[in-house]
Amino acid sequence: SLEAFREPVFEQAGAFLGRLHAVGHGYRPRAGAPQRLHWHQLDPPDRVLASWPGEDRSLAERFETLHGRMRECRVPEERYGLIHGDVHRGNIHLHPGGIDVFDFDDCCRAFLAMDVAHALYYALWDRRYLPETERSAFARDFLVALLRGYRGERSFDEDDLALIPDLLELRELAVDAFSHRRHTEPDAETRRRWAWVRQRIEQGRPYVELELAELYDPSTRGR
Repeated sequence: SLEAFREPVFEQAGAFLGRLHAVGHGYRPRAGAPQRLHWHQLDPPDRVLASWPGEDRSLAERFETLHGRMRECRVPEERYGLIHGDVHRGNIHLHPGGIDVFDFDDCCRAFLAMDVAHALYYALWDRRYLPETERSAFARDFLVALLRGYRGERSFDEDDLALIPDLLELRELAVDAFSHRRHTEPDAETRRRWAWVRQRIEQGRPYVELELAELYDPSTRGR
């Protein structure tokens, strides 16, 4: 439930992602074995761009900008690898011993920061229409807890954090495009959600206001 999805779970989810990335970094499939797709192959941009009607050209243009920027982005090898891709409360089983994360259908090769961005995106899903100050405060608290768990397993530094805003927007647009493909006769809530995304894009506002400096790893400051 939403009520159970709180700080201890955020931290455990972060620890799961840290362990997953640490193990996945050393994984090398045997020669000739099937390979996981890269993030840009999992949902081809042509399909995404074709999802929006003409009046939503601003969304397509923003997607092209972000997608191109991320395709050109180069990160060290240890910051790119296998990710889960879809960590949200619907894919987390809570039990007395902690959590289990399942549903690896979206597992792919991507920026490891993408897992963190996607987790934050879905954590904010039901907080979409709250005042921005509340959304921003929740996002900060969520990331503080998630990264505390993550950093117990491996590092997540300033360069990783710098990717989060673009990765959040890219996820929002990919989900919005999927929603347009799925809902040929959208209900009122779906139309409201589409309008919210369109308005944000047209106004040039970030998915959520983040002060990234507040999320730096204290143990690395001053280095």
